[in-house]
Amino acid sequence: MAAGGLGASAAVAQAAAPVAGPPWPYADCLKATKQKGESPSQGRRHCDQLVQKGWIKPPNR
Repeated sequence: MAAGGLGASAAVAQAAAPVAGPPWPYADCLKATKQKGESPSQGRRHCDQLVQKGWIKPPNR
């Protein structure tokens, strides 16, 4: 009985929190990959993969 009550309250808490989308801009991703020593093409490919996963905002192209 207690487990059902806890599960329901957790579901309500998750439903109440709005999802704003990815928190980091694409330009910050490119800047970080450059600092790590990746080439520009490698950095774009890496950031594009993170956009697909939903961790980075898409670029403004």
